[in-house]
Amino acid sequence: MKLLQVAIEGYRSIFQRMEVDLDGRVTVILGANDHGKSNVLGAIQHLNPDEPFDHERDLNWDCLGKPNECPSISYKLSLSLQERQELAQIINSAQGMDAVKRFRDEMDAQLVAEEEATAAENAELEAKHAEVASLQERLGGLEEASERASVQGAIDEGEAALAASASAPEEFQARLTLARNRAALAHATVLTQEAAIRGDDTFDLQASAVDAQARAESLSSQLANDEAEIQAAQQAVTQAVEQHGDGSAPHAEATAAEAAANEKVQAKRVATEEAASEWATIRDAAEARRLADEGELAFAKGQAPPKSKLLKATDVPELMMVGRTGVVGELKLQPPEGIPSEMAWTFIQQHLPRVELIESKGKLVDSVTAESLIAEENDFMRGIFRYAELPTDEWQSIFEQTHQTMRRLDVAEQALNSTLRANWSQGKELTFRFAHKEGAIELGLDDPAVKGQRVPVSRRSSGFTHFFSLKTMLFSREQESNASSFVWLFDEPGTSLHPEAQQDLLQVLETLGQSNQIVYSTHSIFLVNKNHPTRHRLLKKEALGTTIDKKPYAGRWRAAIDALGFAFPGTILFAPHVLLVEGDSDPILLYADLQKLLELSELDIDLNSLSIMSTGDSKHADALIRFLLGAYPPPQVALLFDSDGGGLQRRKSLAALIKTHDLKHDLLEPENTETEDHLLAPDLYLEAVINYMAALVPAKIKETVRPTLEASWQQRDEKAGTWAQEQGALLLAGDPPSKVGLAREYSTLLEEADVVVIPKRTRQTRSVILAKKIRDMLDIPAQTTTPGAILDL
Repeated sequence: MKLLQVAIEGYRSIFQRMEVDLDGRVTVILGANDHGKSNVLGAIQHLNPDEPFDHERDLNWDCLGKPNECPSISYKLSLSLQERQELAQIINSAQGMDAVKRFRDEMDAQLVAEEEATAAENAELEAKHAEVASLQERLGGLEEASERASVQGAIDEGEAALAASASAPEEFQARLTLARNRAALAHATVLTQEAAIRGDDTFDLQASAVDAQARAESLSSQLANDEAEIQAAQQAVTQAVEQHGDGSAPHAEATAAEAAANEKVQAKRVATEEAASEWATIRDAAEARRLADEGELAFAKGQAPPKSKLLKATDVPELMMVGRTGVVGELKLQPPEGIPSEMAWTFIQQHLPRVELIESKGKLVDSVTAESLIAEENDFMRGIFRYAELPTDEWQSIFEQTHQTMRRLDVAEQALNSTLRANWSQGKELTFRFAHKEGAIELGLDDPAVKGQRVPVSRRSSGFTHFFSLKTMLFSREQESNASSFVWLFDEPGTSLHPEAQQDLLQVLETLGQSNQIVYSTHSIFLVNKNHPTRHRLLKKEALGTTIDKKPYAGRWRAAIDALGFAFPGTILFAPHVLLVEGDSDPILLYADLQKLLELSELDIDLNSLSIMSTGDSKHADALIRFLLGAYPPPQVALLFDSDGGGLQRRKSLAALIKTHDLKHDLLEPENTETEDHLLAPDLYLEAVINYMAALVPAKIKETVRPTLEASWQQRDEKAGTWAQEQGALLLAGDPPSKVGLAREYSTLLEEADVVVIPKRTRQTRSVILAKKIRDMLDIPAQTTTPGAILDL
C-alpha cells in the first residue's frame, strides 16, 4: 500500500488546505528554515492510528475557535493489485460464501428431516408386520368361530395394507438417496465457490477427491504404525516392571513413553477420522456434480443455490481515503464506493503503512551499554544485534564479560557477517567484530586496507556510514513493528554534511527508495535530485501560512533557487564529472534530454554528479580546463564538439591541452551536425521555435509564423540550430533569436511532454546514443548503487 497524497488544513503553520502529492519512491520537501517542512512531516505521521493530534502543538492559531473542524488531514492511499485481490476475496468470502453455506445448511437440514421421516415410516411399516404376525399367532390358539373370523379379518386387512405398501421401502430409500445427493450437490457448490474465491481456476472436484483419498489412506497407514508403537511401549512398561520393579525410574520413563505414544495415536486417530470424513464429503460432492452435469440430478424447483456475483480485483477501488478531523478526531475511512465500508476499513487498518521519522544523527554510535541500548537513539545498535541474531532476552546478560558471553559474541559475529555478506557481496573483505569494553559492547571492522588497528564503524566514509546506519536503523524499526509496509521520514538528513557527503547521501536515499517509500525535507541545494525533478515540492511561508509549489523545477529551478538562496552554478565546484560543450544553449538542451531519458527508463545515470558547462571561445575553454584540473581532487573532464566547421576548429585549437592531460573527447555524429540535431524530440524543438518566434514577431505576421516554419522545417539540412537562427532572422528582419531562449522553450515543452509519446518521435535513437556516449566518456555512475559498493565508499 502506497501513500499518494496528504491533504492538510488548520494544522500548525498550514491554515488553508494544502495538498502534498507523494512519489511512490522518494519525495523531496524543499524550503528555507521555518517554512513548514517539519510540519508536513508531522502531518504524515498522523497516518499512524496511535499518533493523535495535540491541541497545544497541532491546532493552527487561526483555528483556535474550531477544534472540532481543525486540524483536518486526509490521506490518499493506493492499493496494489494483490491487495485489491485480497480484499475482494475477503468480501466474497464474507458475502457470497455466507449465502452459499446457508443454502448448504438448509439442504443438510432437509436431509436430516428426510432421514428422520424415513426412519419413522420404516418403523411404522415394521410395526404393521409385527401386528400381522401377532394376529396370526393369536389365530392359531382360537377355537370360537366368531373370534377366528374377527381375527382373520384383521389379518386380511393388515396383509392387504402391507401388500399395498410393498414398494414403500424402495420409495423411502429413493427419497433418502435424492436428499443425500442434493445435500452433496450443495457441498459441491460450496467447494467450488471457495475455490473461486481463492482464485483457483484449475479446481476440479474429482481430482480433489483423489487427493483427499490419498491423504486419508496415508494417515490411516501412519495410524497403524503408531498403534504398533503403543504395543512396543506397553511391552517396555512390562519389562521395566519385571526387571526394575514397579515405581522404579525405568518404569516411570517407560510409562511416560507409553502415555506419549497414546497421546500421539489419539491425535492421529482424530486426524484420520477428519481426513476420512473430508474424503467422503468431497467424493460424494464430486459424484453429485457428475450426476448434475449429466442431467440426472437437480435441486427441487425454487431450491437452486444463490447466485452471488463474485467481486474481482478490478471491482475494488484502487484508491482509498482515510483521515482525521478535529483535535480529538480518530483515523477513519471515507466510505468507498461499491464495497462494504466495515470490511474495507478492517483490511486497511491491517495493511496501513507505518510512518517512522528517522532523526538526523550527527555521528554514528557504535558502542552501547545495556542501559543505553534500549534508548530510542540507539536503534542502529539494536539493528546490529538483530542482524547478529541476538534475541532480545539476551540483550541484558550479554554485556557482562564472561567466557560464555565472549563465546556468544563470537557466534553473533559469525551470524552478523553472514547476513551482511549475503546482502552486500562487494563488502566481503570487511569483517565486523564485537568486543566487550568496560561494560559496553563495541562494533568494529577488520579492514584489509588498515593493517595497524581495528577500524571503528563510525570512522568510515559518509556514504558507508549513512547507508549502513540508515539500512540498519530501518531494519530495527521494521523488526519492532508488525506493519506490512513503511513510510520513512527524514527531517534535514544532510545537516552538517559537506556537499560531497550530501551527494553520497542522495544516492543512499535513492537506493533505499527502491524498497521503501521515503520522504525527506531539506533546505540544501545539494540534496535536490536533478535526476527526478517532479519528485520535489517547495514550501513557502506567506501571509496565510505555509503554501506549496508543486513544480519548483519549472523555469530551470528558479523558484527553488530563489527560496533556498543558492545557485546551481555553485554545485559545479563539487561535481565529480564535468562535460564541456560549446554554446550556452547546449547545457540546457542536453540536461533536458538526459532528464527525460531517465523518466523514460532509456538511461540510468546520476545527473547530480554531472555538470555540463559551456566554454565560450577557445581561450575561455583553455582557462576553464586548467582551472578544473587544478582542483583537488580533480573532476573527470570530457569535451564534446559539434561536427561542423566551428567544432572541428575548436577541437584543433585545444588539441595540445587534450593530449597533455589525456582528456576524453568526441565529435557529434554524423558529420556536420550540432546539438540541436541530436535532440530526443525534434518535433518539440520545431514547436519551441514556433512558440518563441510567435512571441517576438509583429502582430501582423503572427499567423504566418507556424506555416512558414513548418514548411521550411521539412526542407532543412541536418543543422537544426542553424536553421532556427536563419529562419528567425528572416522573421525578425535580420536579428536572430536567442539560442538560450529557444533551448529554454524546448526544455519546458519536453518536461511537460507525455512520456508515452516521446519514444515514438523521430531520431530519439540518436539522442540515446549521444547520452550513452556522454555516460561512457565520463564514467558517470547509475542513480543507485549496490549496497556492497556503498560499503566500499
